[in-house]
Amino acid sequence: MRYTEFMLSSLLADPTSLFARLFALVIGLTLHEFMHAYVGHQLGDSTAQSQGRLSLNPMSHIDPFSTLILPLGLILMGSPIIFAAAKPVPFNPWALRGGRWGAAMVAAAGPLTNLVIAIAAAVWLQLIPFSNVSATILGALITTNVALFVFNLIPFPPLDG
Repeated sequence: MRYTEFMLSSLLADPTSLFARLFALVIGLTLHEFMHAYVGHQLGDSTAQSQGRLSLNPMSHIDPFSTLILPLGLILMGSPIIFAAAKPVPFNPWALRGGRWGAAMVAAAGPLTNLVIAIAAAVWLQLIPFSNVSATILGALITTNVALFVFNLIPFPPLDG
């Protein structure tokens, strides 16, 4: 059995895990990009708002290539690494209050949001007894958001690092 067939069959065999991973990815990417837009807006830049990106609607953050086509292509090619990304939130660094610090706060907002989501899910998982389904969803929220946090710290444009 090829790796692609194995991955697809294992994902389809456990629909709860597939749902949990997709849910965690949508939540993580949406809140990540929303917080970039929100912090930029709070610091005086209206670029994201004027382009409809100051939104919690996941559809406003989906990029057809990097969110849909790229990960699907990697899965179909049998890649051991699956990569997906949301559409980056635009901002005008000259419109921000705080100069370089303002731009740094906008950049840090996304990864820090992913870290907060992961910590909140981990605390929630430890404090309250859950069913297997709930634990699977919280576990996916933890792992996905830690991965997004670490990945976005890489100092490579257009990443947040």
